[in-house]
Amino acid sequence: RTSHSSGITFGHLPPLRKPLSSSVPFANRRVYHIPAMAMADVTAYLWKGFKVMFYIVPMSELTLGEGDDVPPYLLKYGIPMFFVFIFVEFVIQEIMRALGYKVGGSHGKDAKGGPASYRLNELVACTLVGSFQQIGLLLFELVGLNFEVTTYTWFYEHCRLLTLDAKQYPLLVYLALFFGKDLGYYWAHRSMHEWHVMWIGHSVHHSGEDYNMATGLRQGVVQPMMGWIFYIPLALLGLHPAPFRAHAQLNTLYMYWIHTDLVNRLPLGLEYIFNTPMAHRMHHRPPGNCNYAGMLIIWDRMFGTYVPEVVRQDVYGLHPQPNTFDPVKLNAAHLVEMSQLGDEMAKKANYKKTDGDGDVVGDGGSSGGGDGNGVGKGEAKGDDTISFSWWRLVFKKRANHRMVCDLRLLFKPIPPMRADVRGEKKRVKWDGAKTANWSPWLVALYVTFVGLLVAVGGVGLLLKSHSMHLADAFASVVVWCLASSAILRFADQEQNTASKAAIQSALLLPVFFGILVARPAELALATAVASGATSGVYNTSV
Repeated sequence: RTSHSSGITFGHLPPLRKPLSSSVPFANRRVYHIPAMAMADVTAYLWKGFKVMFYIVPMSELTLGEGDDVPPYLLKYGIPMFFVFIFVEFVIQEIMRALGYKVGGSHGKDAKGGPASYRLNELVACTLVGSFQQIGLLLFELVGLNFEVTTYTWFYEHCRLLTLDAKQYPLLVYLALFFGKDLGYYWAHRSMHEWHVMWIGHSVHHSGEDYNMATGLRQGVVQPMMGWIFYIPLALLGLHPAPFRAHAQLNTLYMYWIHTDLVNRLPLGLEYIFNTPMAHRMHHRPPGNCNYAGMLIIWDRMFGTYVPEVVRQDVYGLHPQPNTFDPVKLNAAHLVEMSQLGDEMAKKANYKKTDGDGDVVGDGGSSGGGDGNGVGKGEAKGDDTISFSWWRLVFKKRANHRMVCDLRLLFKPIPPMRADVRGEKKRVKWDGAKTANWSPWLVALYVTFVGLLVAVGGVGLLLKSHSMHLADAFASVVVWCLASSAILRFADQEQNTASKAAIQSALLLPVFFGILVARPAELALATAVASGATSGVYNTSV
């Protein structure tokens, strides 16, 4: 086929033609068509990604059944759009700063007020902590175990009471999964705050002290292992796993944009219906045991867990704050605290038995609040070791809510905003210990460069893991996790560990990329097979 406007023949050598003269309009030159087409493709992709992030997709895409492929919304649109949103938020902050608006929050020597600025170490930490969850879950997926999908599929295939075919009842299935998935997430999220053992996984998400889009990336490795039970009713109703997985992705992606301090209250009564930045800011402000909704805030309002924001503050994170960027320590932080509180419970029990003297320390593990159910008041003390005493809190609550279901609460007015005190220093944010003798510029350069390599390597591993030999994939996951932990321990800038962490990250990265590219286990197996085949041919000829 020939493009007559350019003289280019596809599949053959281009015909001999005189070069276009300078008098030919730019629009007629082929070199300008390609960028225009690329720009159109990028624009279409961004528009589609924007709609996916807000659950705006045609019902036909979600009308799935047996044998249909589930759209990869998270991988294809979600991950790229996360960073598009971060970039847009950063640009808006800089424009606001240039126009004289308050930007900077309560952090730094001079509190500026307004939304908190992006911090490099916090941004890198959020990115790698979120990646740590996805890479960590690969260890289970490599052996065919995806907790939410596996359990949901099993109950659907073996225990369902009905069969609701999405292609036969498209609107009914759409509405059932739209509301059912969100309601299930509400109760899963609420339970993660109420129970110590479930807070282990979810507390990682609350460890970010800057409320911005990057904070939405922070996720705990074990969190997906704890919410699956709340979606079993949907499987029992006969809703096929394929549309469930599609809705689950969209429900998760919607919750990303609400992690911003740039947006005030939404107009037109939307605050009464949808989960918004205003509502979710209260969820991230310690103690944070409120506003558990995923997409629809109606669940919190009718179940009595809704708390409106009436004072703007720049106070987010855990209490007490783990004071580290290391994903390993963040994922183990509440388990450590449970161990310490369990030790104190044992001491308290021993004190009562022996009638001796002793002090009780701890607030029931209120990394974000809670009454601890009789475990004393104060903050848990101790080192980062984990003792077997954590089991004492497995069946204990860290936050209590009355069981309420009152439809009248849906119409309860939201009180007006009273004040904005984001410029007041109410809490010192963790910005690294800064006790190591490293230049701040060198730290920033090293964390940026190595952190970017680790993040890119993580994306490559996610894309290639299922085509790799199990041994190569497993080794890649382990080495990647060690490398991400090392670079973020370096970001902590503690005197005794910073240099070691820098060396470890520099050594682990080449090992990781070597395994990812060379695939030694696969190569060794292929060599062994080839050697065996050659030996067999030789023996036959003899």
